[in-house]
Amino acid sequence: MAFTGNGSGGGGGANDRSESLLSSSQPNDDYYSKNRIDSTSRHSTSLGTNQGSEMIDPADDGAYKLDDDGQRGTPTSDDGSEVDVYFVKQRRGYCSILFSLVQTIILVVMMWQCGVAPLNINPMVGPYPDALNYWGAKNSVLIIDDGEWWRLLTPILLHAGVIHLLCNVGVQLETGAFFEREWGSAKWLIVYLTSAIGSSCLSTIFMPGNISVGSS
Repeated sequence: MAFTGNGSGGGGGANDRSESLLSSSQPNDDYYSKNRIDSTSRHSTSLGTNQGSEMIDPADDGAYKLDDDGQRGTPTSDDGSEVDVYFVKQRRGYCSILFSLVQTIILVVMMWQCGVAPLNINPMVGPYPDALNYWGAKNSVLIIDDGEWWRLLTPILLHAGVIHLLCNVGVQLETGAFFEREWGSAKWLIVYLTSAIGSSCLSTIFMPGNISVGSS
């Protein structure tokens, strides 16, 4: 899936297009008005093409069309055509990938250890509910009465079954990884864990009778 910038580049003239992104103190045109970097930027760049997203280094002169003065202007794809550009902080969503891998391993081990429940008990194709509780699902009684506060966080590593896991991991590796690349892993991890604890707290308050798992 290609992630593109805001505009298609129709607002400026030929001279505006050839103006260097690095040396200009004013936006070139609508195409670049919100997608500029300076010469010291270490951020990666994602080029949205018809074939998908391509990552380039802003220091790579070969990724830019040069203007008449030899300065870098419009970013280009391999075939020389102009493309929309989207700047991100890193090339991969490392935490998104790591969490997805850990969640998958845990579900496999859980199903191997505890068995797969019939569909009339668990329609998500997964273990029995008591196995989820044993592995750390949100359980209001155990959290409040027994002080097992770690259950506010561990539910994000658990899933009710294969269907539940595939849905969550799919979103996590698509949307979650996109925002991690944009924000950086540290900020993404803070948002991810804070959301997990907050949702578990709300679930404990408003749905105290339910056993809950999942990272969504």
